Amino acid sequence: MWNKPFEKLRRRMTCLYAVIFGALILVIVAAAYTFIWWKILPHEKENLVAQIYHEGEEWVESEEAPCSEAAIRSGKMLAYFVNADGSKVILNQLGTGEEGQELMSHKDDWPKKLNTSRLLRMHGANGERYRYLAAVAPVIDADKSWIVLMAKKG
Repeated sequence: MWNKPFEKLRRRMTCLYAVIFGALILVIVAAAYTFIWWKILPHEKENLVAQIYHEGEEWVESEEAPCSEAAIRSGKMLAYFVNADGSKVILNQLGTGEEGQELMSHKDDWPKKLNTSRLLRMHGANGERYRYLAAVAPVIDADKSWIVLMAKKG
């Protein structure tokens, strides 16, 4: 006699706890996602622009490539230098890998203004997703100037 009412109550409480727990999980995930977008990503963008200036200056002084061959092969970091008016490619470190080709095919999505960055989302031929943080900055050496795009896998 007493089992039926308690069974109904137990089911209601189980459903209520499941809803509360599900809502709590959603709030935590939303807070983490918001934190990433509002705090971490802008900091990463600033760091990438600063890194472009640093790597560009090093390249001007030593003509050492801004990205290592291993970083290009693994697709972790890619670089592309053009002269100031964009008519001539000075250094193309996009590589022959799938990520580099995919990044080149999305050239229209690259950041347009200097000292800006953009998150690029792409799909490879095999359906794999790529996410790159790309930034553009000028590098000036006496009478020569280049526009540098660097992309970092996110």
